[in-house]
Amino acid sequence: MNKLLSLFLLSSIGLSAQTTIIEETLGKGKPKFTYDYSFEMNKIIISEAFESSLGGGVFNKAFMCDENGNKQIIIDGEKFSSLEMSENGMDFLSIYLAKKLGPRTVAYYIDSKKYDVGEMKNFFGSFTLYEHLFTNQYQLKILDVKGKNGFDFEKDDFYLHRTDFTKKVTKSFQLKKPNIQRLKGEHLLKVKNPGCYVNLVDNNSFELITKSIKKDMTGSTMYRTIYDLEGKMLHDYSYSYELPTGGLVRCSTREGKTAISVQPNQSITKSSTYGDLGPLLDLGINEHFIDPITSDVYIYGLYMEAFPAGFYLIRFDKEGNKIWEKQYAIEDKKGLNNKRQTWQSVSLFIKNYMDDRTLSFIINGGMGDDYNHFFLLDKENGAVKKHVYKDSEPVAKGGFLTLAHSSIYEVTKLAKNRYCDINTLMVYNLNEKVKKYIDGVAAKKEIVFDSFVSSKGFWLLESDNDNYYKVTLFKE
Repeated sequence: MNKLLSLFLLSSIGLSAQTTIIEETLGKGKPKFTYDYSFEMNKIIISEAFESSLGGGVFNKAFMCDENGNKQIIIDGEKFSSLEMSENGMDFLSIYLAKKLGPRTVAYYIDSKKYDVGEMKNFFGSFTLYEHLFTNQYQLKILDVKGKNGFDFEKDDFYLHRTDFTKKVTKSFQLKKPNIQRLKGEHLLKVKNPGCYVNLVDNNSFELITKSIKKDMTGSTMYRTIYDLEGKMLHDYSYSYELPTGGLVRCSTREGKTAISVQPNQSITKSSTYGDLGPLLDLGINEHFIDPITSDVYIYGLYMEAFPAGFYLIRFDKEGNKIWEKQYAIEDKKGLNNKRQTWQSVSLFIKNYMDDRTLSFIINGGMGDDYNHFFLLDKENGAVKKHVYKDSEPVAKGGFLTLAHSSIYEVTKLAKNRYCDINTLMVYNLNEKVKKYIDGVAAKKEIVFDSFVSSKGFWLLESDNDNYYKVTLFKE
């Protein structure tokens, strides 16, 4: 059990249903592991620790495994405390705190080649805002003329700061601003500071997102302004929609890559109604998901009647031409329709589900109203393939556990000694093969499950946080 078992466990029969990719022991020499998943490469990323530490571990090995169990080393023999993946899904940076107190050091790993860049504070400044905005050669930041990230989006000029970490050379390029006037008007919601957020598109471009919202909260336009890595504006796409019924409402979208990934401190839209309260932002009135298969853009969010009444989903092609739009009413008086629901208590998740033709959509309630609506939607026309309602039992788990990115986290209780994340709960209730597998896991002590869902399948991680961890891939 001390070595990867995937070469022995893979079979042509297993690939059609479920395949054990990794099964490893934990112990004194390997007390923890952390994990990630690249949708672009369809690989699971594992970091193995050789020493426990407050809040996690000290790692010296990281590798990727594909669906056939083939392993590719990322880091071997170098100490690190965390491994971050770029938004491009292919490149990595490591962070290490050399001393218990002091600056963290940073290194990039591109095709397993290491590039040291030294202390984080000297290289990045406000690092947490930009840690994933890097390519296979450049770290990107959007700053004002003075090199600060707290710029005024409307009044200040701002620049792309592009650092070539292979040469440790930084260049600045002034960006042509999007049309600010389109974010204003008598018919639009008045905002205190028109703002933006930034995502990496690919290794050669990034996007700046702005939004305008109708004053009556019935419609919105999202603008994607795309630049190359020398600051040249390549495209300026717009995606407009208006709800047939109901009104827009702010909610929490927690989509990793599709959530707000970079937030310059002062350049976030703030509603004049709600003031400066963080999540109550007009940029959070909806979210967008870019299909990695087709490059189509899906805009989604909640809508209100007298209470949250359901969700909407609009599919556009990349250029902003509408393909279809749907509004999904949900009757759930004890859950979603409950007037206690606020932006804090409702979360939305969307992703490809197990094949190229299906989207999964989750509405997850919290703050004492612990309900879940799981939808499978046909990408061709937005039709509902399946809708499952499930109450959940959230449990706060303390301690520094293996299947956790923080010391205190919340999981859902599936059954006695079985706990899981929201993705696992969804697939458990939608896929009989996955349900049968989880129900069959021996659970004399607590077992925690976490997972990743994509068009390539369902990657399930399990561990007792003491003796073993295991990765299993399920396909339709």
